[in-house]
Amino acid sequence: MIEDGCSIPANSGGVTLNKKDLKVVENKMYKRHREARNIVVNTLSFLEFTKVVDKYTVKSIYESFCNMYKGNQQIKETKANILIQ
Repeated sequence: MIEDGCSIPANSGGVTLNKKDLKVVENKMYKRHREARNIVVNTLSFLEFTKVVDKYTVKSIYESFCNMYKGNQQIKETKANILIQ
């Protein structure tokens, strides 16, 4: 999965193929990526989580939120106020 900044063997959805066959460096990278993803996912509200539950990489979650919350300043403020509530 090189396009996501990670060189762990994975399918197009980001799911790791043979975890038992990973090298030591790849295994460490995989564990770090999973920790980062878990931190991001655990900080989301249930509503936000349902929007990114199908994303496997932190980068894809980030890009998804960037696309959801982009817009002019009024739209950004409205969406930010929704998140606060």
